[in-house]
Amino acid sequence: MVDNLALNAPVGKKHHLCITFDFMCYTEMPAKKTPQFQYHMGDYVTIRQEAQTMSWTPEGESSIEEKWHQFMNTFPSQNPISKMRKNDQST
Repeated sequence: MVDNLALNAPVGKKHHLCITFDFMCYTEMPAKKTPQFQYHMGDYVTIRQEAQTMSWTPEGESSIEEKWHQFMNTFPSQNPISKMRKNDQST
């Protein structure tokens, strides 16, 4: 964990030694199991253009899930948001 330990001359007129060493720290990065959005892959120009053509007035009493599906279905078949989804196998 500690490597190359050295006792060096004191700094200035102090009587304490300077200790230098290399600290080796190893950790495991857990693999993420859930897919995540890759925001740099989004087609924001298309999203913005499609959002400008949408009707933003509420249409009846719908649940949030229904509104989300309605929002997602207004985009073209080549969904610009789906390009941002990370593939499950590439974790």
